[in-house]
Amino acid sequence: MIRLKVLKGQNSGAVYELNDEVFIGRADYNDIQVVDETSSRQHAKIKFVNDRFIVSDLGSNNGTFINGKRIQSEVLNPGDNILVGDTLLVFESDMPASRGTSSADKTQDVTVIKEKLSDIMRVETKLGAEELFKPQKDSSKPEDEILYKQLTQLYRATESLSSALTPAEIFAQVLEVMKTSLRIARGYLILIDEKSGTISSIITHELDIISSDNPDLAISRTIINQAIKEGKSLLVSDAREDETLRQRASVVRYKIGSVICVPLRVKGLSLGAIYLESLPDKPVRTGAPARMGSGGRPGGPVRTGARPGGYAFTEEDLRLITALGHQTALALQHSLRYNQFESEVKELKATLAGNFRLIGKSKVFREPVKLANKIAPTNTTVLILGETGTGKELIARLIHEQSPRANKPFVVINCAALVETLLETELFGHEKGAFTGAHEKRKGKFELAQEGTIFLDEIGEISPRLQAKLLRVLEEKQFYSVGGSKPINVDVRIIAATNRPIEEAVRQKNFRDDLYYRLATVTIKMPPLRERKEDIPQLAYYFLEQANLATKKNVQGVSNEAMELLMNYHWPGNIRELRNVIEHGVVLCETYRLEHKDIPVTLKTSPEIGMKISEAIPLNLREAERICIIKALEKTGGKKGEAAKVLGISWPTLNKKIDEYKIG
Repeated sequence: MIRLKVLKGQNSGAVYELNDEVFIGRADYNDIQVVDETSSRQHAKIKFVNDRFIVSDLGSNNGTFINGKRIQSEVLNPGDNILVGDTLLVFESDMPASRGTSSADKTQDVTVIKEKLSDIMRVETKLGAEELFKPQKDSSKPEDEILYKQLTQLYRATESLSSALTPAEIFAQVLEVMKTSLRIARGYLILIDEKSGTISSIITHELDIISSDNPDLAISRTIINQAIKEGKSLLVSDAREDETLRQRASVVRYKIGSVICVPLRVKGLSLGAIYLESLPDKPVRTGAPARMGSGGRPGGPVRTGARPGGYAFTEEDLRLITALGHQTALALQHSLRYNQFESEVKELKATLAGNFRLIGKSKVFREPVKLANKIAPTNTTVLILGETGTGKELIARLIHEQSPRANKPFVVINCAALVETLLETELFGHEKGAFTGAHEKRKGKFELAQEGTIFLDEIGEISPRLQAKLLRVLEEKQFYSVGGSKPINVDVRIIAATNRPIEEAVRQKNFRDDLYYRLATVTIKMPPLRERKEDIPQLAYYFLEQANLATKKNVQGVSNEAMELLMNYHWPGNIRELRNVIEHGVVLCETYRLEHKDIPVTLKTSPEIGMKISEAIPLNLREAERICIIKALEKTGGKKGEAAKVLGISWPTLNKKIDEYKIG
């Protein structure tokens, strides 16, 4: 029995069997997920080493504790309590305790074991780093001792590099290993930009990140460029004695002595280099650079000499750093890819946040936004009503982003876009062989939205049979996939929307009343654009910026005549139509601002009145507007309220225009 049991925390009572390596943390990719704010994304790991389980803290913010004591790395004994964030776990094992073992017990560590440890693993041989590479007792060859030392260092470096996630962390681990045997005065990790091939940044042995053009950078660019260009490791015993290097400004200025430079390459791609300079406190050898390829054989001679006050790196050092460079390059590539993905995720989230930006200051618009923010932290089912293009999906996304489910999926499906059979499989998935063409099992939108939010747009279009199936999901939190015989449990928040008068559909028995009441726990009504005309300028300028980015133009504004057209139009397509109109205008615009001529012809037509403004312009735009108002009043029998609706303007605006144009 080798396992971890949760004594305290969100998953209290859960039991986890241990294998050779287990990661613990807040992120969902860990083997054991600890869901609380005080734990780090990847907090700690437990690894099976030398017949013992060792717990190591992975640089967490709040630390890892064993029996109340904060640790960096510690052997686990049966009954030990492990505190990760606010979660307390106990290590249960029938293995013997390791602390306080006798020398005889330690000697016994290097043995062949035939017994089976629980049902997890079978260990044939136990070897630590020292035993793995240790030379035979009867060996008296110095090279065996050197090889043992180097292999041990490589083993430790490989083990430590596995947990490093940034270039600085990687270089810190490499330096930690090298300092045990090499006398390093200065060390640098040179990073190369993947696209340009030039040096992008440099990490010093103090782990400071500096620019490549820093005037105080104590390096020889000649050595670095040669190593990177040739793809071979270089050893310079003393740059001040080398005929090629001693006249270089950097060598003279910084008194550069013995240098090792190892290029970092993965599959032909150059990532950078490790550059090291030795401590000047022992006799130094002098000579020309020695080159070494990936095979570990020197490619050139090293002349030895003596100069007081310096220590020269050796060929053995070069072999060690070259081998270590291969591991560093792999770790660096993984780090760069990891950080690239992290950056892309952040950019994607920022882009998504920008895409559902809610714009408007009118009271009729801020009221539904205020309600959405109020109900977001709950799990309440929401029904959003409104015409097409009023922003129903944006409000649904706002509710999701402000809810505890924000880090889980937000899945959208348009119920009106698919026929009944396709919609059913889209929503609930299907089993392999459920129908012709179902060659494999497929998850539906509800499963994909697990623990998140599903937005069902145009909910009023679904058939009565699917309405019944949806009602089951709402009431029982489970459903059957198409062709499935086992219920699938889901934890999903449902937000529905429709542009139809759904209450009328309920009265006419076209929509189930029980489903309607379950969906409409909270109802949000989105106003059409014609009822929030004061938001048009702000929306227009926002869409202008978006259109500039899409078309690579720089249209800076909207003329008064063009804005007046936008303000007086009735906008049957609402915000979506406004966005298309602005993009259309930006594409056609030939000046620095949108003009009357850039606005689509459709806006210069009043469909309610049935006449083209362009046909009614005897003088100018003001006269055309006056004629439109007169025609609207004539059509509505002088009723200002109805005329304002026909014109798509407010009643006070109509009164103002009547006074301005002296219309009797």
